[in-house]
Parts: sequence; C-alpha cells; structure tokens
Amino acid sequence: YAFEPDPMLGTGCSQTVSQTVTVHRNDPVDFGGLSATYCQNDSPVLLSGSFGAGSFTCSAPGNLGITNHLTAGVPNGTATFDPSVLSPGNYTITYTYTNSQGCVSTKVKSVQINAKPIIYTVTGGGAYCKGAAVGASVQLSGSEDGVVYELLLNGLSLSPAVTITGAVGGGAITFTDVKGVGNYSVMALSPSGCSLAMTGNVVVSQSELTLVTSKNNETCDSKND
Repeated sequence: YAFEPDPMLGTGCSQTVSQTVTVHRNDPVDFGGLSATYCQNDSPVLLSGSFGAGSFTCSAPGNLGITNHLTAGVPNGTATFDPSVLSPGNYTITYTYTNSQGCVSTKVKSVQINAKPIIYTVTGGGAYCKGAAVGASVQLSGSEDGVVYELLLNGLSLSPAVTITGAVGGGAITFTDVKGVGNYSVMALSPSGCSLAMTGNVVVSQSELTLVTSKNNETCDSKND
C-alpha cells in the first residue's frame, strides 16, 4: 500500500506502507463412481473423491440420495449415492474438499434419473390341449404407452422374443397362443432403457388330446404332461 500526498499541497512529503500477503493454491479435485444416467430402480453406487477427505452433496431437497461416509466422525471423501430414492429428473452432485490452508475446492457433475416402469400383475395361464390350434393366454393387468413388455419362460427370453408394446392411454394386454410348458412372467422395458419385472407369474401346462371315436369329436383328458 502506498500513499503520496497531493503535490499541489506543496509539502513534498511521501510515505509508503507495505504488507506481505500469502496466497495459497486451491487443490484441483475430482470424483469417480457416478454415471451420467440411472434408472429409478438402480442399486446404490459408491462415490470416491480425489482426497481422503471431503464430502458430497446432491441438489435434491435435504441432500436426498447421498450418504457421506465418516471416519472418526469426519467425512472421509467417499459416499453412497442411491438413485432409487429420487424422483425422475436432473440433479447435480458436488464434491467439496477443504485443504490444510482452508482453501475450498469443488467438483460438480450432472446426473439424470429416468423413471422405472409401473408395476402391473401377470394373470392367466392354465392348460391347453396338445395339438390344438390355439394355446393358453397370459395377461397383464395394465400397460404404459411406449413401454415394451416381453414374455419370459422360466425367466428366459423366448426365441424369437415375444413382445407387446403398451397400449396408448394404458390398458391391459394379452399374450395369446402360448404353447410352451412352464412358468411365465413378464419383463417391462421403458423407452429410456429402464427394465422392471412385473408382479406374479403363471404356469402353462399341456393336456393330452384324446380322440373319442364313438362321439366323433375330440376332448382333452385330465392327464397333464
């Protein structure tokens, strides 16, 4: 700091005052473990900062979705991020680190949470006649527009895959002519790539076809394969 009087005053006096100032450097920081997008039903993930200290925050109200890990009561630079507790939308995750000189550094990343499919109930199934033109049917109590529903046999995709796209405005859907014997369930896949198993499963069985010549017609007996 320097002071010099107005020369017009004619005093000819000048005075200089100086003071040393130390400027500390902010440490560059980063963190890993966060993907750009998650589904609402994805499992929690571990976030790790570039230092063994510091804490994480989420832009959701109340820091929802973030649980900071502590060592001796102090945040240790790691946290759990749980996308399943957040509503669909865009959020920011911030890692904050304060070094020994008191300088604060931050790193901010964006994350998008995509909606999971709505859960509906699987019904139907039952027995069908061996050799019959039409098999059993499997129903789903509702659907969402644009969501693809896949029929699974014993937890696996059929070959070729059997799918139905949800009805506009919702509504129940039916898988017809189901002839494979086993346990059937339905998996939903949203346009954003989020999948979710529907509630329940049904069994489809096959009954032997018996030709009753005396009556000149065909009936199914009670024997199941």
